Amino acid sequence: MSTNIAAYVTGNSDHAEISGLDLFKSVNLLSIHELLSTCPMLVLEAGETLAAPGEPNQVVHLLLRGRLHVHQDSLESEPTSTIESGKCVGVLPLFDRRPCSQYVVANQESRLLVVDEDRLMELINSSHAVARNVLCTVMQELRQQGSPELEQKDLQEKYQRVSSTDDLTGVHNRRWLDEMLTRQIMRSATAQQALSVAMVALDNFKEFNNDFGKNIGDQALYTLAQTIMKNARPTDLTARYEGNRFVMVLPGSNVDGARHFAARLREAVGETNIVVPDQCILPPMTISLGIVELKAFVSAEGILLDAAAALARARDKGGNWVSE
Repeated sequence: MSTNIAAYVTGNSDHAEISGLDLFKSVNLLSIHELLSTCPMLVLEAGETLAAPGEPNQVVHLLLRGRLHVHQDSLESEPTSTIESGKCVGVLPLFDRRPCSQYVVANQESRLLVVDEDRLMELINSSHAVARNVLCTVMQELRQQGSPELEQKDLQEKYQRVSSTDDLTGVHNRRWLDEMLTRQIMRSATAQQALSVAMVALDNFKEFNNDFGKNIGDQALYTLAQTIMKNARPTDLTARYEGNRFVMVLPGSNVDGARHFAARLREAVGETNIVVPDQCILPPMTISLGIVELKAFVSAEGILLDAAAALARARDKGGNWVSE
């Protein structure tokens, strides 16, 4: 029996089941709600077969509730393994285009989320946390099979890419910022090119979180991150610094260029509603920014401290302000 998951995602207990899936650990479900709402849900009775050898593998099944048994040679043989709630079925075969090689049968009534290849790729592209979880699942399956298909170096490079990204917002994280900013400062100083840094924060975010709750607060941060990305140039670099603070590195921009960027971003944020799927639409928030231009060779830590001090001055003005 197949149904749509749209209503299923919104319930409290069911929301917990979705977040308990290996594929969605540490994922902001609000940010992928629209994609999840289009995925069908499959219910199997005890004894029903989910997959059989030779069948094409075109979807990934995520076990929300129940238990599945895996049989190697025939349905009459003893199960070789058990798949418990939260696990995925079919991730590796989907990527390497192999047909199913085992029988997978429901041991009890089981409820599964069905994700086709196109939807899985959309989830990966929209959430770095999903990308990381998919990679971990593939690595685990390869280890279990003893497969040499992916070299260890390649896996390490892929893991490094996803581990440099903030799970909630999809932009780069503090670890990446610290490494990249040092290189960018050296490059700009050597080439004698301008470089500016802007530190951005939502105004009154603590009160907002207290009033509306953490989930909606997370959506506000996600909305801000996406607005920053939409207003950034291709050469600009964005990272989540900590809490509700983000950092923009603006290569080739002097303080005047940073001012123009800050004004443009402040206006864009002030025009962007915070949309919480199936819950509410909140009016735009305001932001404060601290901007700093690189005047001499300083450390990444030093320029970030200067930007943080400028941001504090903007907040002291009452917020919705830009300070240098």
